[in-house]
Amino acid sequence: MKRLKNKIAIITGAAGGMGKAEAILFAREGAKVIATDNQIEKLKKWVEDFKKKEDVEIEYMAHDVSSEQDWKKVVDKTLKLYRRIDVLVNNAGIFPPFLYAEDTDKKTWDKVIGINLAGVFLGCKTVIPHMKKNKGGSIVNISSIAGMAGGAGCAYSASKGGVRLITKDLAVEYGK
Repeated sequence: MKRLKNKIAIITGAAGGMGKAEAILFAREGAKVIATDNQIEKLKKWVEDFKKKEDVEIEYMAHDVSSEQDWKKVVDKTLKLYRRIDVLVNNAGIFPPFLYAEDTDKKTWDKVIGINLAGVFLGCKTVIPHMKKNKGGSIVNISSIAGMAGGAGCAYSASKGGVRLITKDLAVEYGK
């Protein structure tokens, strides 16, 4: 059907799970995909195997979503290859072992918030100016029921609740 023909998409957290499935679906639907993850060997293997089996346009990049510099590299490479960005799927995230608030150390908190929440913020912040320049685009931020109901550990639930509110805020700021 090729519903995404010639769309340019960045998909984070694409080494496996939902991110991999999203990248495969987008590519099969005709999008030109930049798949990113910090698990580069795992990402590289499936992307190269996939490209051998199917006629798709998909590239991969190492990417720490909590790094502003890495976001700049991903966006710069995407623009160099395709001159625009139509879609950003902020899928990257981590789910640490369940911890109550009193058992969550600051290092764990910072890591979860850095990847799950700051990563989404940085992706949006870096991509939005290019989407505005092109007069459009779509951002898909992956959250969790834990972001509404809690119960998945303090850091994880807080990070996913934050993703929901960033998404709502962006809709108010940039949606028609």
